[in-house]
Amino acid sequence: MKRTFWIAAASTLLILPAAAPAAAAPADPGSTRIVGGKELTALEQNPGATGLHVQTDAPGNGGFICGSTRIGPTWVLTAKHCIVDKYTYTGVSTHTIKRSEGPRPKIVKIIKHPKKIDLALVQIDDANAPGKIVTFTDKGPAMGAVVRNYGWGRVNANDPSPVLKVAEGTVARYSQSPVTNPIDLTEGIDLIFKPTDGLCWLGDSGGPLLDTEGRIVGVTSWSNGNGTMNGICAHLSLAHMGTAKWISETTGIAPGTSFPPAG
Repeated sequence: MKRTFWIAAASTLLILPAAAPAAAAPADPGSTRIVGGKELTALEQNPGATGLHVQTDAPGNGGFICGSTRIGPTWVLTAKHCIVDKYTYTGVSTHTIKRSEGPRPKIVKIIKHPKKIDLALVQIDDANAPGKIVTFTDKGPAMGAVVRNYGWGRVNANDPSPVLKVAEGTVARYSQSPVTNPIDLTEGIDLIFKPTDGLCWLGDSGGPLLDTEGRIVGVTSWSNGNGTMNGICAHLSLAHMGTAKWISETTGIAPGTSFPPAG
Protein backbone atom coordinates (compact mmCIF):
# COMPACT_ATOMS: atom_id res chain seq x y z
CA MET A 1 0.00 0.00 0.00
CA LYS A 2 1.28 3.46 -0.86
CA ARG A 3 2.43 5.50 2.13
CA THR A 4 0.59 8.80 2.29
CA PHE A 5 3.42 10.76 3.91
CA TRP A 6 2.11 14.02 2.48
CA ILE A 7 -0.49 13.98 5.25
CA ALA A 8 2.00 13.52 8.08
CA ALA A 9 3.12 17.12 8.35
CA ALA A 10 -0.45 18.30 8.85
CA SER A 11 -1.80 15.42 10.89
CA THR A 12 -2.50 15.80 14.59
CA LEU A 13 -2.81 13.04 17.14
CA LEU A 14 -5.88 13.62 19.24
CA ILE A 15 -4.91 13.20 22.91
CA LEU A 16 -6.24 15.93 25.21
CA PRO A 17 -3.75 17.72 27.49
CA ALA A 18 -4.50 16.88 31.12
CA ALA A 19 -1.91 18.93 32.98
CA ALA A 20 -3.74 22.25 32.68
CA PRO A 21 -7.33 23.50 32.53
CA ALA A 22 -8.92 22.36 29.31
CA ALA A 23 -9.94 25.88 28.33
CA ALA A 24 -6.39 27.20 28.49
CA ALA A 25 -4.16 24.24 27.76
CA PRO A 26 -1.82 24.25 24.78
CA ALA A 27 -2.33 21.29 22.47
CA ASP A 28 -0.02 18.35 23.03
CA PRO A 29 1.17 16.73 19.79
CA GLY A 30 -1.78 14.39 19.66
CA SER A 31 -5.17 15.85 20.62
CA THR A 32 -8.83 15.82 19.21
CA ARG A 33 -12.66 16.49 19.70
CA ILE A 34 -15.65 16.15 17.42
CA VAL A 35 -16.40 19.36 15.54
CA GLY A 36 -20.02 19.43 14.39
CA GLY A 37 -21.85 16.16 14.86
CA LYS A 38 -24.58 15.71 17.45
CA GLU A 39 -24.60 15.67 21.26
CA LEU A 40 -26.10 12.62 22.91
CA THR A 41 -29.03 13.49 25.15
CA ALA A 42 -29.66 10.23 27.03
CA LEU A 43 -27.38 7.75 28.77
CA GLU A 44 -28.90 4.90 26.76
CA GLN A 45 -27.51 6.45 23.57
CA ASN A 46 -23.92 5.73 24.62
CA PRO A 47 -23.03 2.53 22.72
CA GLY A 48 -20.08 1.70 25.00
CA ALA A 49 -17.74 4.66 24.64
CA THR A 50 -15.64 5.18 27.77
CA GLY A 51 -13.20 7.79 29.04
CA LEU A 52 -9.56 7.33 30.00
CA HIS A 53 -8.57 9.43 33.04
CA VAL A 54 -5.27 10.47 34.60
CA GLN A 55 -4.26 12.04 37.88
CA THR A 56 -4.35 15.84 37.62
CA ASP A 57 -4.78 18.92 39.80
CA ALA A 58 -6.30 20.86 36.91
CA PRO A 59 -9.91 21.97 37.39
CA GLY A 60 -12.62 21.35 34.87
CA ASN A 61 -11.68 18.20 32.99
CA GLY A 62 -11.71 15.55 35.72
CA GLY A 63 -8.44 14.15 34.42
CA PHE A 64 -10.00 13.11 31.11
CA ILE A 65 -7.31 12.58 28.48
CA CYS A 66 -8.68 10.26 25.78
CA GLY A 67 -11.62 8.25 24.64
CA SER A 68 -11.75 4.46 24.78
CA THR A 69 -14.18 1.58 24.24
CA ARG A 70 -15.22 -1.23 26.54
CA ILE A 71 -14.93 -4.47 24.56
CA GLY A 72 -15.25 -6.95 27.44
CA PRO A 73 -16.32 -6.93 31.10
CA THR A 74 -12.79 -5.95 32.19
CA TRP A 75 -11.17 -4.84 28.92
CA VAL A 76 -11.03 -1.42 27.28
CA LEU A 77 -9.53 -0.54 23.90
CA THR A 78 -7.80 2.80 23.23
CA ALA A 79 -5.03 4.38 21.16
CA LYS A 80 -1.39 3.67 21.94
CA HIS A 81 -0.47 7.35 21.75
CA CYS A 82 -2.92 8.01 24.60
CA ILE A 83 -0.56 6.15 26.94
CA VAL A 84 2.00 8.76 27.98
CA ASP A 85 4.77 8.05 30.49
CA LYS A 86 4.41 11.37 32.32
CA TYR A 87 0.82 10.61 33.37
CA THR A 88 -0.51 8.41 36.17
CA TYR A 89 -3.60 6.62 34.88
CA THR A 90 -6.34 6.39 37.48
CA GLY A 91 -9.48 4.92 35.95
CA VAL A 92 -11.94 4.47 33.10
CA SER A 93 -15.39 6.07 33.16
CA THR A 94 -17.75 3.35 31.94
CA HIS A 95 -21.35 4.51 32.02
CA THR A 96 -21.86 8.17 31.21
CA ILE A 97 -22.41 10.70 28.45
CA LYS A 98 -20.76 13.44 30.55
CA ARG A 99 -17.00 13.72 30.27
CA SER A 100 -16.18 14.09 33.98
CA GLU A 101 -18.86 11.88 35.50
CA GLY A 102 -19.88 8.23 35.73
CA PRO A 103 -18.52 5.13 37.49
CA ARG A 104 -14.75 4.93 37.26
CA PRO A 105 -13.26 1.46 37.89
CA LYS A 106 -9.53 1.44 38.55
CA ILE A 107 -6.95 0.44 35.98
CA VAL A 108 -5.16 -2.85 36.67
CA LYS A 109 -2.93 -3.10 33.62
CA ILE A 110 -2.07 -1.27 30.40
CA ILE A 111 -0.75 -3.22 27.42
CA LYS A 112 0.59 -1.39 24.36
CA HIS A 113 0.62 -3.06 20.97
CA PRO A 114 4.17 -4.44 20.52
CA LYS A 115 4.49 -3.05 16.99
CA LYS A 116 4.32 0.52 15.70
CA ILE A 117 0.54 0.36 15.71
CA ASP A 118 -1.69 2.92 17.45
CA LEU A 119 -3.49 0.51 19.74
CA ALA A 120 -3.47 -0.29 23.46
CA LEU A 121 -5.55 -2.37 25.86
CA VAL A 122 -6.50 -1.32 29.38
CA GLN A 123 -7.68 -3.81 32.01
CA ILE A 124 -10.06 -2.56 34.70
CA ASP A 125 -10.74 -4.04 38.13
CA ASP A 126 -14.54 -4.29 38.09
CA ALA A 127 -16.36 -6.57 35.65
CA ASN A 128 -19.66 -5.38 37.11
CA ALA A 129 -19.08 -1.67 36.57
CA PRO A 130 -22.23 -0.56 34.72
CA GLY A 131 -22.17 0.18 31.03
CA LYS A 132 -22.59 -1.28 27.57
CA ILE A 133 -19.92 -3.48 26.00
CA VAL A 134 -19.08 -3.13 22.31
CA THR A 135 -18.40 -6.09 20.02
CA PHE A 136 -15.13 -5.81 18.09
CA THR A 137 -14.80 -7.27 14.63
CA ASP A 138 -11.99 -8.24 12.27
CA LYS A 139 -14.15 -7.32 9.26
CA GLY A 140 -13.55 -3.85 7.83
CA PRO A 141 -16.46 -1.89 6.34
CA ALA A 142 -16.51 -1.39 2.57
CA MET A 143 -15.60 1.84 0.81
CA GLY A 144 -18.48 4.27 1.10
CA ALA A 145 -20.02 2.48 4.08
CA VAL A 146 -21.56 4.64 6.80
CA VAL A 147 -19.58 4.76 10.06
CA ARG A 148 -19.99 6.73 13.29
CA ASN A 149 -17.30 8.29 15.49
CA TYR A 150 -17.92 8.96 19.21
CA GLY A 151 -15.93 11.28 21.46
CA TRP A 152 -15.64 14.08 24.01
CA GLY A 153 -13.00 15.98 22.05
CA ARG A 154 -12.76 19.70 21.43
CA VAL A 155 -15.54 21.52 19.64
CA ASN A 156 -13.53 24.71 19.19
CA ALA A 157 -9.96 25.91 19.75
CA ASN A 158 -10.13 25.63 23.55
CA ASP A 159 -13.09 23.68 24.83
CA PRO A 160 -13.63 19.91 25.01
CA SER A 161 -17.22 18.75 24.88
CA PRO A 162 -18.82 18.17 28.29
CA VAL A 163 -21.19 15.70 26.62
CA LEU A 164 -20.45 12.71 24.38
CA LYS A 165 -20.89 13.51 20.69
CA VAL A 166 -21.30 11.43 17.57
CA ALA A 167 -20.22 12.29 14.03
CA GLU A 168 -21.38 10.39 10.98
CA GLY A 169 -19.30 9.86 7.86
CA THR A 170 -18.27 7.31 5.28
CA VAL A 171 -15.22 5.14 4.63
CA ALA A 172 -13.06 7.01 2.12
CA ARG A 173 -10.14 4.57 1.90
CA TYR A 174 -7.61 2.50 3.83
CA SER A 175 -3.99 3.65 3.90
CA GLN A 176 -0.76 3.08 5.80
CA SER A 177 -0.35 5.34 8.81
CA PRO A 178 1.94 8.31 8.17
CA VAL A 179 2.37 9.27 11.83
CA THR A 180 5.99 9.67 12.95
CA ASN A 181 5.68 12.42 15.58
CA PRO A 182 5.73 12.27 18.57
CA ILE A 183 5.91 8.47 18.25
CA ASP A 184 6.39 6.23 15.22
CA LEU A 185 3.08 4.58 14.33
CA THR A 186 3.79 3.73 10.70
CA GLU A 187 3.00 -0.01 10.86
CA GLY A 188 -0.74 0.45 11.26
CA ILE A 189 -3.41 0.66 8.58
CA ASP A 190 -5.77 3.60 8.95
CA LEU A 191 -9.44 3.68 8.03
CA ILE A 192 -9.94 7.16 6.62
CA PHE A 193 -13.23 8.78 7.67
CA LYS A 194 -14.82 11.31 5.32
CA PRO A 195 -17.13 13.53 7.39
CA THR A 196 -20.82 13.95 6.71
CA ASP A 197 -21.84 16.02 9.72
CA GLY A 198 -18.79 16.13 12.01
CA LEU A 199 -15.05 15.46 12.33
CA CYS A 200 -12.77 14.37 15.18
CA TRP A 201 -10.46 16.80 16.94
CA LEU A 202 -8.34 17.03 20.12
CA GLY A 203 -9.62 14.72 22.86
CA ASP A 204 -11.30 12.22 20.54
CA SER A 205 -8.21 9.98 20.38
CA GLY A 206 -8.79 6.40 21.44
CA GLY A 207 -12.54 6.58 20.95
CA PRO A 208 -14.62 4.19 18.87
CA LEU A 209 -15.50 4.16 15.20
CA LEU A 210 -18.57 1.96 14.83
CA ASP A 211 -20.24 0.40 11.83
CA THR A 212 -24.01 0.47 11.33
CA GLU A 213 -24.33 -2.75 13.35
CA GLY A 214 -22.72 -1.07 16.36
CA ARG A 215 -19.44 -3.00 16.13
CA ILE A 216 -16.12 -1.24 16.64
CA VAL A 217 -14.10 -1.22 13.41
CA GLY A 218 -11.51 1.42 14.27
CA VAL A 219 -9.87 3.45 17.04
CA THR A 220 -9.58 7.22 16.59
CA SER A 221 -5.98 8.18 15.91
CA TRP A 222 -5.38 11.49 14.10
CA SER A 223 -6.89 14.25 11.99
CA ASN A 224 -5.72 16.93 9.59
CA GLY A 225 -8.88 19.03 9.90
CA ASN A 226 -7.40 21.43 12.48
CA GLY A 227 -10.77 21.98 14.10
CA THR A 228 -12.73 22.38 10.87
CA MET A 229 -14.74 20.11 8.61
CA ASN A 230 -12.16 20.55 5.85
CA GLY A 231 -10.18 17.41 6.48
CA ILE A 232 -10.29 13.74 7.35
CA CYS A 233 -10.16 11.67 10.52
CA ALA A 234 -8.01 8.54 10.63
CA HIS A 235 -8.89 5.51 12.74
CA LEU A 236 -6.61 2.53 13.35
CA SER A 237 -8.33 -0.30 11.48
CA LEU A 238 -9.06 -3.51 13.38
CA ALA A 239 -9.31 -5.46 10.11
CA HIS A 240 -5.64 -5.21 9.14
CA MET A 241 -2.15 -6.16 10.36
CA GLY A 242 -3.54 -8.81 12.71
CA THR A 243 -4.83 -6.22 15.16
CA ALA A 244 -8.05 -8.09 15.98
CA LYS A 245 -6.02 -11.26 16.50
CA TRP A 246 -3.73 -9.42 18.94
CA ILE A 247 -6.76 -8.13 20.85
CA SER A 248 -8.20 -11.64 21.02
CA GLU A 249 -4.94 -13.28 22.13
CA THR A 250 -4.40 -10.63 24.82
CA THR A 251 -7.92 -10.54 26.23
CA GLY A 252 -9.19 -14.05 25.49
CA ILE A 253 -12.17 -12.53 23.67
CA ALA A 254 -12.82 -13.73 20.12
CA PRO A 255 -13.81 -11.23 17.41
CA GLY A 256 -17.58 -11.07 17.12
CA THR A 257 -18.21 -11.98 20.77
CA SER A 258 -21.10 -10.04 22.26
CA PHE A 259 -21.77 -9.32 25.92
CA PRO A 260 -24.88 -8.05 27.71
CA PRO A 261 -24.55 -4.67 29.42
CA ALA A 262 -22.61 -4.91 32.66
CA GLY A 263 -23.98 -3.93 36.04
